[in-house]
Amino acid sequence: MPGGNEPLPTEWDSQLNSDKTAVVAVSSAPLFESMEADAVRIAEALFNEAVTMLDTRDRVFIKVRLSDGMTGYMRREDLAAGAYSLSPEQAVAKVLVRVSSKRIMSHARQGALLVEAPMGSVFYADYRNGDLLRVRLPGMTQGWINVSGVMLLPPAAPITAEENTQQLFVATLMGFYNSPLVPGGVTSRGISMEGALYVAGLLNGMELPRDPEKLMKTGTAVRLPLGEDGNPDLSAMEEGDIVFFYSKADPSAISSMAVRVSDNQLLAALPNRSVLTLTDLESSQARELSGRILAVRRPAYGP
Repeated sequence: MPGGNEPLPTEWDSQLNSDKTAVVAVSSAPLFESMEADAVRIAEALFNEAVTMLDTRDRVFIKVRLSDGMTGYMRREDLAAGAYSLSPEQAVAKVLVRVSSKRIMSHARQGALLVEAPMGSVFYADYRNGDLLRVRLPGMTQGWINVSGVMLLPPAAPITAEENTQQLFVATLMGFYNSPLVPGGVTSRGISMEGALYVAGLLNGMELPRDPEKLMKTGTAVRLPLGEDGNPDLSAMEEGDIVFFYSKADPSAISSMAVRVSDNQLLAALPNRSVLTLTDLESSQARELSGRILAVRRPAYGP
């Protein structure tokens, strides 16, 4: 069983001792572009994810910075001050949710539901009894989970890439297939392509940003050969390659994104679809999209 004697990560002390640190206290928290009532959602943060508070003067919203550098506004009610739930000190395990969501209960047996932590959520257990774990939660509270559907790591251990990271990365992405599309979403209740990539990267030891513009500069560029129709040949992509499409109205703007997956398909977030969908590479839709490729990037799989 993981123990609590490993050296603490280098960023641990500054993060836990900063009065600017807060954590997401709800299942997931949207990040807005502004404090206006009709503000655009630009991203979302997972349960127990740390944020840095930049401006706390407003009564409803707090300006924050996410771990990948995105800044925006979160509702004050979605956050809890303090870093108790982020501390690996005296923990027995780091817990990483690998299923679509994990129920955290108030008691070990027959407790009430406290929160459903979505895939990619990370927290720490300070006690284990058989297949039950007591975990630290935002707001200096505790809850209980069983060990099914989670990965257990030593408390201070990083999440590292495996030898078959590329295959695992694609398999994780496929877990979001047919999930409703929501701008910036990172959960199966509401997902975006960039959100799916962020969570799949998190689960497989890869650091991928939630910002599509930054994603388009991640990894290495892929140059596709031209097909018979004179457009780039999407079938030349490797599984896991990310393709960015521009809109007909603005050739410089990202309108949609897709990832090459198995069985000669693209997992795509398309403007005319309400869910994350699969598109065959030989379909008329894929051929139309191939004429609007802005960039193709290959993530770095491994240290």
